[in-house]
Amino acid sequence: MSLPTFHSASSLASLFSAESLHSTPSSPLASLQNSPRSFHSRSLHPSQTDLQQQLSLSSLPPLPPSALSQPDPDPLATATSLSFGPPGSPLAARPRSISVTPLSPQSPTSPDNTRRYNRLHSLRFRWVRRLRRLALWIVLIALVNYRYWAGRPQVPLTCNLFSWNCPVWPIQGSIAEGYESVLEMFKKNFEEGWEVGASFAAYVDGEPVVELYGGFHDRRYKRQYDNTSLQLVFSSSKVMEGVVMTYLVDQGWIDFDDRISKYWPEFAQGNKENVTLRALLGHRGGVAYLDRQPTLKELSDLDRMATLLASQPHNFDGSEVQGYHAVTRGWYLNEVARRVDPKHRTIGQIIREEIMPALDIEFYLGLPRDKEARVSPLIGYPTLRAIAKIVVPNRMQRNPPPPFLKSALFNRKSVSYRAIAGSNPRQIRPWPHSHNRREIWASEGPSFSGITNVRSLVRLAAMMSNHGTLGKTQLIRPSTIKRALQALPTQMDAVALRNVTFATGGWGVHVTFPGAPGVWTGWGGAGGSMVWWNHETGVAFSYVMNSMAFTSMGDRRSWRLVKALVESVERLRAAQAQGTGASPASSTDQSTARADSKMLVDGHSGLHVQKIASKASSSRGGVLDGSPQNWCYPYQPHVWLVAECLVEADDNLNDEDDGSWIPESRFGGGVWSEGEPAEWED
Repeated sequence: MSLPTFHSASSLASLFSAESLHSTPSSPLASLQNSPRSFHSRSLHPSQTDLQQQLSLSSLPPLPPSALSQPDPDPLATATSLSFGPPGSPLAARPRSISVTPLSPQSPTSPDNTRRYNRLHSLRFRWVRRLRRLALWIVLIALVNYRYWAGRPQVPLTCNLFSWNCPVWPIQGSIAEGYESVLEMFKKNFEEGWEVGASFAAYVDGEPVVELYGGFHDRRYKRQYDNTSLQLVFSSSKVMEGVVMTYLVDQGWIDFDDRISKYWPEFAQGNKENVTLRALLGHRGGVAYLDRQPTLKELSDLDRMATLLASQPHNFDGSEVQGYHAVTRGWYLNEVARRVDPKHRTIGQIIREEIMPALDIEFYLGLPRDKEARVSPLIGYPTLRAIAKIVVPNRMQRNPPPPFLKSALFNRKSVSYRAIAGSNPRQIRPWPHSHNRREIWASEGPSFSGITNVRSLVRLAAMMSNHGTLGKTQLIRPSTIKRALQALPTQMDAVALRNVTFATGGWGVHVTFPGAPGVWTGWGGAGGSMVWWNHETGVAFSYVMNSMAFTSMGDRRSWRLVKALVESVERLRAAQAQGTGASPASSTDQSTARADSKMLVDGHSGLHVQKIASKASSSRGGVLDGSPQNWCYPYQPHVWLVAECLVEADDNLNDEDDGSWIPESRFGGGVWSEGEPAEWED
């Protein structure tokens, strides 16, 4: 067996030779032979000091330290064979060979190259590991990015990414026979994740046909969004604002052609002396923006606000230029109302004392504190999607934001920015969370801070579509409504950056919606709320929600509802004209006819549809106004059910001759008000 190779072969040869080892009787070979620690058991690269200790001879003089430290000038080029022990000894018979190979610095196995190799290998391993981690992160980010952008905007992130913690959307409300497609579109909005809480209602020929509520009060997904919910609707408030001013004209307290300075002399300063009520309602009053933003404290002080408003110069040096008064119009009209009303009431006070009782609605400018718990907070559009809406060109978006949005957000010198962002109350909270606070709710901003619900808005629109009358109540004379609906000349709007036509009463006119024929009158609010009516067809609708979108005149959520509504009306009227279908729910003799209607019942476990047969006797009442036990519904979760709800009433609950049907509400459906369904038929 060969001894290991030494790197210092020349030094070993210089220490001792074969002859001296053979001639030395007490050579260290004997000790090596008898020693259990044989020479070849040493490490592969022993140092010269270890060799000297192992092979020290008593007869040999010790080597000087300099001999050990100096390099060999002539290293051996070949292996050297050494025999140990005297001739004839066992060691001599089995000579040990020591293979000594000299190494150059360029040798692959030299210490420097070994260290270099190890270092390179370690570096390569680290880079491979980093690249693998990077690839894994790229895949994960791409997956998350795809699930986010392809997912539903208003559902929890865990639902989009992992299909976990997904809400089940509760739906409730009422629909008349033939309007089922509206329900399908309403349900689709939630299934596609565009809604958190929303409501839609419609009237046809002065009669209700649809009233739907769905989703949740806020992002906690616990409390339902229902007929008791109130919502801030932004510029949809302008519809009520115009109705109040038309009401004041109808009372003879002011006229559309009167100058504002006639009732408010301080208003005449700054080239505003010729501004009329018609011009101010039509967004041509020259006060689209204020040079100084009011504070939240100033909003509650009407006298200070009046001073601030009157001192504002005309935005266009007295010229009649149309520029959308997004925020300011309501403040100016509020001061006009205070000065022309005999009781010096604000618009909010006139609504509470005159409009709300007459139309049986809720609409608050200056919300009472005891109503705050009913207000559903506004939910902003997801941040990343909002950034994409702004950054991505409009031509690459299916539902792009309004053309003035970028200018209104970023160009501080533009009229759009001054009219929208530059005139809103001064505060640091971002929109729309800036309007989820008591200071805004309690103030009167008739152009943007109206708090109401979908039922109230649709009744307001139905009154307008029916020439100032709702049911048996006439709020405004038809002649005044006709004057208020006269269209002003179409102009390019300096704020909206597009052609907009306004009526004398301040509503938008000649507006069309995708897939819905006909022209509409009304207005919409930032985020998506809408209230519109069509005089030709007698159709009125409203849409209210808590989840904001980048839109000013509706979006896919409301457009698909309007399209389904109009198609249902046309289909029912065509069937009625041919005499082959049921009459629309707007029949005038509902008090004696037994009508079929559909009612959508609430429940977290799923959607339930029932058909309720009954005899209707009043134009106002109770399906949606009562507590949950007032609903007539099947106790079968997770299924769609169409059934006849047969209700038998006690004599003390029903004064009808047949004693079997409970007269019900504006939807022509029967409801058991204190008991449970007696029988169900699939």
